[in-house]
Amino acid sequence: MLESKKAKLLVFGSFRLGVHFAGTDIDTICVFPNFITKEDFLDEFKQFLTKYDNITDVLRIQEAQTPIIKLKCNGISFDLLFAAVEM
Repeated sequence: MLESKKAKLLVFGSFRLGVHFAGTDIDTICVFPNFITKEDFLDEFKQFLTKYDNITDVLRIQEAQTPIIKLKCNGISFDLLFAAVEM
């Protein structure tokens, strides 16, 4: 169980397994307190991310079973998946 009411980032997939290579993205689960909604993630969190100069190509994928925000940070591609849990 998470100890605080702050969001957590958890890396999974090929990067976590150590089998990634140049040009692949880093799959990340963004775990939020359950009062944060999918809409908050796709709208407000996306807007928050666009404020940073080193974050580019921010794209929201709302049609997916799990909402995803794709982005590049310092040229590295990330897929941010949404999860909300009771904390």
